[in-house]
Parts: sequence; structure tokens; C-alpha cells
Amino acid sequence: MKFKNSKGFTMIELIVVIAVIAILSGIVTMSVTSQLAKGRDARRIADLSQVQKALEVYYSTYSCYPASTNIDGDRSTATGSNPNPCPGTSKTFNADCGATTDLWWNTSLKVLVELKLLPNLPVDPLNKNGGPLEHFCYVYTGELPANNGSLYKCDAKLVRDYVYTLLFSTEKLKLALPVWTYGSGGGGIFDYCYVGKYIGP
Repeated sequence: MKFKNSKGFTMIELIVVIAVIAILSGIVTMSVTSQLAKGRDARRIADLSQVQKALEVYYSTYSCYPASTNIDGDRSTATGSNPNPCPGTSKTFNADCGATTDLWWNTSLKVLVELKLLPNLPVDPLNKNGGPLEHFCYVYTGELPANNGSLYKCDAKLVRDYVYTLLFSTEKLKLALPVWTYGSGGGGIFDYCYVGKYIGP
């Protein structure tokens, strides 16, 4: 039995095949990366929506919102054993990501967990350890002193004029939420704000 001589792939054909595979792999990787970013954005929205609901339940009980504080224990106690940080002194707001923000978030809002209004305090899915990861973290401010935050704005209104704000950033989504701005220039550290009642002028 005789076999015809069969030629293998030429070098050019191999290069073309490898290039096609590389292009397809790149397309798949970009698609997966994009979907993961959208998923994290959806998680951020769900996280802060739950915090906002818990804040409103808290308000219905105490007629105030948790005070902004970065000092653990800067709280008084309501009638009975339930912790109530409402009378706590509002501290100077520092809009940044990192250990300070993580401390601020946890000391201000851990009362929501203590009162079982939340199972736990959420953290940004990209920044679970509270590190300085650009602007991917959550920030809470209660009502701020009149002399604080003159450059911080949500929806073109001063942050200090809301009963509270929840600040965060997204990777992909464009949202119909109040936009965070810093000064007259632009977005600053964060992208969006969930806001409580506006009490300013």
C-alpha cells in the first residue's frame, strides 16, 4: 500500500493560526473582565441600597441618623441596651480610601449590625481589606458641622447639608444617582452618592 506524501503546516500557516487563537482569547478575556466589573457594580448598588434601608429603619426608631465618627466608642446609649450614636459628635470628614475610611465606616455604622438591621457591614468588592485602592471603598457621613466640607458636593449640593451621604464609585455603570464632585473641578475621589434628606438652604 502506498501513501501520498503529506505536507505539514507551513510556518506562515502556524503563525496565522496562533494569531487567530490569541485574538479570540483576548476577546473572551475582555468580555469576561467586563462582565465581572458589571457584577461588582451591581453588588455595590445592592450593598448601599441595603445600608440605606437600614438607616431609615434606624431613623424610625431614634428620630436621627448615626453620627459620623472615626473614634470607636464615641457614642451614648439609648434606653435599654440598644446602642444609639445619634448624640455623638460629628467628626471632620475625610473623603479618602484607606485605613482611615475603613475605621470611619465601621465605627459610624456598626450600630446597624449591633441592632441586627444588617447582618454585616458591606465593603467594596475590590477593596475588602480597606486598603488604598484608588477610590474603591464605601464612605458614610452623618450630618456634618457647618464649617466642614465646603468643597464636597453631591448633586451640586454641599455634603454637609444632607442628613447623611453614602459615597462610592463604579467601574462600568452610569447611574441615575447624585454625582459626587469636589470643588469646582470635577469628580474627585468618588463617583456617586446615595443621600438622605436634604436639610440645607
